[in-house]
Amino acid sequence: MKKPWHPKIKDHIEQWTGSLSGHSWWPKYVYFFTDLRNAVSILEKGCLLSRDRAQYLEVIEVNGASPEIISKTEEERFKFVRLYYRPRTPTQYRCEGIRPSDDRWQDAHCPVPVFFLFDAYEVMSQRDAQYSDGNMASPSARYGPKERDFKRIPFKKVFHSGRYNTMVDSDIKFHRNAELLIPEKLALQNNLKYIACRSHAERQSLLYLLPRPLQKQWRNLIRIGDSSMYERQWAYVNTVETDHREITFHFNPNSQHTGQFEATIYLRFPSGEERPIKKSIDAKNPFTIKMEEDAEEIEVEFWLDDALAYHNNLLISDVPF
Repeated sequence: MKKPWHPKIKDHIEQWTGSLSGHSWWPKYVYFFTDLRNAVSILEKGCLLSRDRAQYLEVIEVNGASPEIISKTEEERFKFVRLYYRPRTPTQYRCEGIRPSDDRWQDAHCPVPVFFLFDAYEVMSQRDAQYSDGNMASPSARYGPKERDFKRIPFKKVFHSGRYNTMVDSDIKFHRNAELLIPEKLALQNNLKYIACRSHAERQSLLYLLPRPLQKQWRNLIRIGDSSMYERQWAYVNTVETDHREITFHFNPNSQHTGQFEATIYLRFPSGEERPIKKSIDAKNPFTIKMEEDAEEIEVEFWLDDALAYHNNLLISDVPF
């Protein structure tokens, strides 16, 4: 069932798709992002869940939200699946990327963000959809299910990109976080259009962590995200290369962190042997593991501090040059 005024939602999407310079595709979708490990759980369940329901079912592997913000948010607002009208919201800016614990804003941390892109028209026009004009963590956010609630959202500010004068447009940050609200849960079937990963290595990790039937089901939807979807200011694994007895991890060279991460790598061989490796690295320059023996394939689980950064089964080249 759709809203009686659903044609106006379609008009809204077409209007903004035609007027946004550089980001014309943004209005076609609504967005949900979460950490890699949570993304696996979502695909296994086939739906997004409200925070209330996800906590009750104990399916949140990585809690990316700030505990302080959560504690101050009205409980009623946890009953919704909450999606954004755009990527690169202020919330994403504060939590994206693998960060040292002392560089996390109020402990908010989404180390390996995976985006779920839903058909904007289909989800926005659902009969039970509600619309907020800003960040639902703020008590000043107004929301409701009616056309007037939707019309109240200043989408010029929601879709605003780039710098702005905080003295003149102090509310842009608030409105960039405007949210689409769906009670309790949102099914992936018939609504989900794409799943976007930040790098090739992170896409490989997501596919590897999915059970084989789900790999087959979702593989074609799992893509490398457009450059405008991610901040890319902190550490992550970009690509992984293998050569004779060597595995090399290439990281985001533009990460702004300083200091070292504690890298923990688990190498699992077909024989059943597991070999843990611990080393302090900067996670900017390439990092190479050298093995003492040949192996045709090897499972690699790679952590930076407390964040799972990469997990995959690698085929090792037997060409020694």
